[in-house]
Amino acid sequence: MDNTEKSQVAPGKTSEALPETAAEDNNLAGTAVSPASSAPRVFIINTDPRNSDILSRCLKTMHPDDILYLMGDGVNALLDDELFDVLTDVPSLYVSSYDMTARGINVFCGEEANAAQLVELVSKYGSPVTFK
Repeated sequence: MDNTEKSQVAPGKTSEALPETAAEDNNLAGTAVSPASSAPRVFIINTDPRNSDILSRCLKTMHPDDILYLMGDGVNALLDDELFDVLTDVPSLYVSSYDMTARGINVFCGEEANAAQLVELVSKYGSPVTFK
């Protein structure tokens, strides 16, 4: 393989890894994401957000068309008045009805959802982004 062939192979491998990293860096910095990743994404919080900054980090990363799905201990956010108020402003919020029932939570905002609806969202929008 001469130098011409090497230079053609190396950029292809590099360019495959860079778009994901660049998009993640842009998301974390709160800057615009490239047009290729402008489709809505599903964000999942499944750990208790009451004693961490997990919810605020997630919301800073999300765009207005993105979807937030609370499940597992993530539904405990509904028990905190401040977090509840923040969640009422999330345009596309889904909360696991199974996890609310398991924890005896009967107040919610957003849309009550089940596992089948989560599967539909992931099928439609791709692999979810999970915040822990």
